[in-house]
Amino acid sequence: MSVSIDDWLHSSRGEALRAAEALLLREALEDCFGWEMLQIGLWGGERELIAGGRTRRQTVISGTHSRGADVVARLTQLPVASDSVDAVLLPHTLEFETDPDAVLREVDRVLTGEGKLLILGFRPLSLWGLRAAATRSGFPPGLRRLLREGRIRDWLGLLGYE
Repeated sequence: MSVSIDDWLHSSRGEALRAAEALLLREALEDCFGWEMLQIGLWGGERELIAGGRTRRQTVISGTHSRGADVVARLTQLPVASDSVDAVLLPHTLEFETDPDAVLREVDRVLTGEGKLLILGFRPLSLWGLRAAATRSGFPPGLRRLLREGRIRDWLGLLGYE
């Protein structure tokens, strides 16, 4: 029997991971303020990851019809005006998408010049990464790939990020 990512995220292990990530993000989000914040990709269906955002509005965009999503769209073609978003959170989104660099290019398009980008991901050389590598079907369920920090930094460097 195959477990969906949504089911896994609502298991005790998934809830513990989401709670730990939400706690870490609270501090990071203190520096993210302005009008609009996007969470691109669902990670549990709740808004716990962006709850600490200091923007006027927070919107969750998902690539699939799911509870918790405000907007359903292709993550490589966001229905958002260019240079209009103050902060973007990608909660493991790049690890589950088929074209992660296209998602980053689209995020770059919608972020303002001083916008903040926060990316959550599993490190390949960690216990989570080793578990994912040892599991044929991906761990957590649906995981396509683990991305090294250096690879993400290279992509962001090509887009002009510090």
